[in-house]
Amino acid sequence: MTTVQLRIVQSGFAVIQDLGRPGYAAIGVSGNGAGDQQSARLANALVGNADDAPLVEITASGFEATAHGDLLVSVCGAAQDVEIDGFRWPVAQPLMVASGSRIRIAQPAVGVRSYLAVNGQLESPRALGSVAPDPLLGFGRRLVVGDNIDVTTAFRAADVFPMPVFRISVPVPRLTSPVTLRATPGPDIHRLAGGADALGATFEMLPQSDYIGVRLVGGDLGLAVRD
Repeated sequence: MTTVQLRIVQSGFAVIQDLGRPGYAAIGVSGNGAGDQQSARLANALVGNADDAPLVEITASGFEATAHGDLLVSVCGAAQDVEIDGFRWPVAQPLMVASGSRIRIAQPAVGVRSYLAVNGQLESPRALGSVAPDPLLGFGRRLVVGDNIDVTTAFRAADVFPMPVFRISVPVPRLTSPVTLRATPGPDIHRLAGGADALGATFEMLPQSDYIGVRLVGGDLGLAVRD
C-alpha cells in the first residue's frame, strides 16, 4: 500500500462523501450521505472498493484535480464524460490516471451530482463512523482549491491486471430536465394528515435543500391533529 495525493485545482461544490450514518435518528442525527447513492455505489464498485467507501461528490459544478501518484478512478452520476489530460473518456468505467495527470469533470448539462471514486481509501475525518458532511453536527466542509486528498491505495499502473475491476459497459441512465424524485414512506408517515395518500401530491424541491433534508413547496403535508 502506498499513499498518494489528489490536489484540487477547481473545486466547484465538492465534498468527501459516503453513504452516510443511518441508525441515529433516535438522537436527532440524519442518515445523510450521498444524494445519488446508486451512482456512488457504482463508482466505488468499478474501482474495486466497498460500496460505502469515501469518494468525492460534486454537486452542480465542475471539478479538476491533479494526481500525484498513479491512480485508478471512475466517474458516475450526472457527468457526461471525464477528461484526463484533455482526452475524453466515458463515465461508468474504470480509468487509469498516471502520476502528474489532470482529471477534469465538467459541470453537467442535466442532473446534479457526479461522483469520483478512487481505488483505495480516501483519508478524511469521521463522525459517528461516517465522513458525510453534516451542518447540524458542525462536521465536514467543502473542498477548496489547493486542498490535498490523501489516498491509500494498492494500485500500481504496472500491476493493473491483478486488480479486481472490470470494464463492463454499465448502461448510463439518460437524465431528463426536470428530474423526478421518488419518495418512499418513512416511519413517521402516520403523522401526516393524509397518511400515505399525501405522497401522491406533486412538490418542487427548493434550493434551500441540503444534506440534512429536502425543502419542498407544493402540496399540503399538514400534520395530523393529536388529542
